[in-house]
Amino acid sequence: MREILFKAKSLDNGEWVEGSYAYVEHLGEHFILSSEKVDMGFDICFTTSQYRIDENTLCQYTGLTDKNGHAIWENDIIRHEDLTNGRYIFREQPMKNSYIKWNKFETRFERNDGGSLYYSKKVEVVGNIFDNPELLEGVNKNKV
Repeated sequence: MREILFKAKSLDNGEWVEGSYAYVEHLGEHFILSSEKVDMGFDICFTTSQYRIDENTLCQYTGLTDKNGHAIWENDIIRHEDLTNGRYIFREQPMKNSYIKWNKFETRFERNDGGSLYYSKKVEVVGNIFDNPELLEGVNKNKV
């Protein structure tokens, strides 16, 4: 079964929190709900925490990991080998950065440069567009 997870920055302390996403309409507030397994010594129970979030930082997990096993999230900046027409141009390719976005017309995650998003031993998460915008200098930032 596919994991559907979200992360966003908490309004309380600005830290990233992960879990399920909820919007409470009558409050007009967005939340991440996070469950944790707690070993009580004699039994196991689950606790749930709720975090008010900045909805502008909401990111969904793509279901993929990078070459180091790190989760790839929407709005992550990844470094990958530069490909042209699906073929390597030089023996040693320069690395370039792009970010992950949701293509609402094709209902899929993709790179902002139009490239496919797939597991690769040559892709590495190096930051995200919120915490590391400087990593996108010179990158085409067109949005779908």
